[in-house]
Amino acid sequence: MFNRRHMMLGAVLVLAGCAGETTPVQTGPNPYTVSSVSVQLAENATIKGRVTDEALRDSIIASVEQTSTALARDVQGGPTKARAVVVVTDMRLRDAGARTFGGVNGIVGQMTIVGTNGKPLKDPVWVNFSGQAKNSQIAVNALPLGMLINAARNSADQESGEDVKSLIAGFSSLIATKL
Repeated sequence: MFNRRHMMLGAVLVLAGCAGETTPVQTGPNPYTVSSVSVQLAENATIKGRVTDEALRDSIIASVEQTSTALARDVQGGPTKARAVVVVTDMRLRDAGARTFGGVNGIVGQMTIVGTNGKPLKDPVWVNFSGQAKNSQIAVNALPLGMLINAARNSADQESGEDVKSLIAGFSSLIATKL
């Protein structure tokens, strides 16, 4: 029924699913060079899940600001000095149970590039990162074993902070590509 080719194909597909995704940093002919990124939370922002905890939310925003500023230094640009201002309008960090059933972690914000005089150098753009949990649909004899695997995986990600790290890295990378 199953031969060596099927097993090799399965192994290749499993390994391909584990490969990380990277987003290349844009190195375009911008007339400006961004030296810093400021991240703020909008007054009427939608906050859901674990980021209702103010300390965690502030930590994520500070980390996004720091990571985005570091990535911005790698983006080539012109002689005009600028900074990016990102206003976060939506932030969601689901707990392990919600992620098991399809909950999505994400950050949405509007980014404006401003010059040293405070005037916009470019029209505002939306930055929208969402990280879907890697859930399995495995079932054996109609028993949803995938749900047990998903719960364990998502719980481990939450306990180790991998879900937060992924959220910060993904949103920061998108900011850098839109500079």
